[in-house]
Amino acid sequence: CTNNTEYDIIVPVNYTLRISPHAIDPDEENVIYSYSGWKADYDELWPDNISKFESEIRIPTNRWESSPLYRNEGYCTPEIEEKNRCAEIWIGPNDIGPHEFTVYAKDPDNPALYDYQTIRILVDTVALPEIRNLTSYPEMPLNATSIEDPFILDATASKLLMGGAINYLWTDNLNNLNISTTSPKTYSPSFNTDIKLIKYLPFNTTGTRVLSLSITKPDANLSSGNANFPVDVYQCLPHRNENSAIYPYTDLEFGNNTITNPFLADHSCCRDDAGFWGTYAGTTTACFEQSSFVCRYISDNNAPIPKNTNIGNSPVWPADAALSFRPTAAKPKIDNLALFPDRINDIYYRDYKQYCSGDRGNVCNGLQEDNWNYQKSCGVCQYCSWGEEDCANWDVGIACNEQKKCVSNFGSDGYVNIQGKTDIVAIAACDGSGNCDAVIGNPR
Repeated sequence: CTNNTEYDIIVPVNYTLRISPHAIDPDEENVIYSYSGWKADYDELWPDNISKFESEIRIPTNRWESSPLYRNEGYCTPEIEEKNRCAEIWIGPNDIGPHEFTVYAKDPDNPALYDYQTIRILVDTVALPEIRNLTSYPEMPLNATSIEDPFILDATASKLLMGGAINYLWTDNLNNLNISTTSPKTYSPSFNTDIKLIKYLPFNTTGTRVLSLSITKPDANLSSGNANFPVDVYQCLPHRNENSAIYPYTDLEFGNNTITNPFLADHSCCRDDAGFWGTYAGTTTACFEQSSFVCRYISDNNAPIPKNTNIGNSPVWPADAALSFRPTAAKPKIDNLALFPDRINDIYYRDYKQYCSGDRGNVCNGLQEDNWNYQKSCGVCQYCSWGEEDCANWDVGIACNEQKKCVSNFGSDGYVNIQGKTDIVAIAACDGSGNCDAVIGNPR
C-alpha cells in the first residue's frame, strides 16, 4: 500500500506482487474470486514515462489465475478455506508504468451477485539509480577526487518514473561517506568551504573505494538497490589554470586574470607527471614568484609627496597583501638597511618567491624568500616611481623640504646660490630636472 492518492500500490521492478483479497458472503457461503484487466487480459508498455503509452498487448493466459498461489499451491492469508483467492505475479522491467486490474468476488450460486475492487498500481523505476560522474574539474578523470577538493554527487542520470519526494543516499564501502539529500546533484563539501580547512573533509584517506547510491521514496515506502561507482581518491588533483595563480594569490591583480573561487585556480603544488600523478609537490618546488623594481617608503619620513603620485599608498604587491593563511613570513632582506637608515624613497629590486609546503596541492603555503636589492638613491627633488628602475623628477616649484636659500643676481637666468650670504633669502624649490635650484616666492 501507499500514502499516494493517485495509486493504491506502488512497487519497483524485480518484485513479486501478491494480492490477498477477502470478501464475506451474507449467507456465509464460499465466494468465488476472479481477476481481469492488466496481467489477466492484456499487458501494457510504457517505455519511457507515465505520459507516453506505447501499446496494449492481449495475452492468452490470465497470469493472476494461473499463478501457483491462485491454484492453492502456496501460503495465502488470511487462512480461510476459500480456493482460488490469492494470486501473485513477478514484476519485471517491461512492466514499468501505471496499470489497473480488477478483483471480483461472486456468489457461486448466483453469479449476478458480486462485488469488485479496481486496483491502481504503479511500477516504478526507483530501482535503477545511476551515478554520472564525480570530479569537479572537466579535465580530470570522471572517477577521480582528492582529500582536499570538493566533488560532485551526480545522480541526474537515474531513471525515475514518478514524481514526489525522493531521497538520495550516498555511502562508500569504507564508511567515510554518508550523505542523504533530496537533490539529484550536490557538492560535497560545498564549494563555499574554506580552502584552508577542507583537507580530509571530502575523504580522510587516499586509495580506491566504491561509492554507492540508493534511492528511496518515503511516500511509497520504496527503496532501490545500489548503483556502485569505483572512486580513486588522491592526495590532490593536478587541475591547471594558466589565468590564475594558486591560492592565496588568486585575488590579486598583477598581469593575469583573477578568479573568485580559489578551488578553480591553478593547483601548482600537485604533480601531474607519470608515476606521481595526484601527489604533493616537494618543498623545493616554487609555487609563486614575482620580481620587480619597488620603492622603499617609510611612513614617518619628512620627504614631501610629489604631485599626482601615490607614495603614501603604494600599489598592492602579492608579497605584501593581507592573506591570513600565510605562515610566519620570512622577514624582508633589505641589504645594508641597518647601515643606511636614510634610504627612504629609494629604488630596490624585489625578488619574492614562495614554495610548496609538501602537504597541500591547491594551496601555496610553504617557505618564503623575500629579497630586496638596493639599486639607486633618489635625490631630494626626485621620487621613486613604482615599478621603474630610475628616479622621476618632482614638478617645478615644489619646496625642497622648506629649506631657506640664499640667493642673489636675480635676473632672467634664475637664482644662483651664494654660500654664506644671508642678505637675500628665499624658500628653495625644485627646478623640474631633479635639482633644488629654484625658489618659491620673492626673495627678501
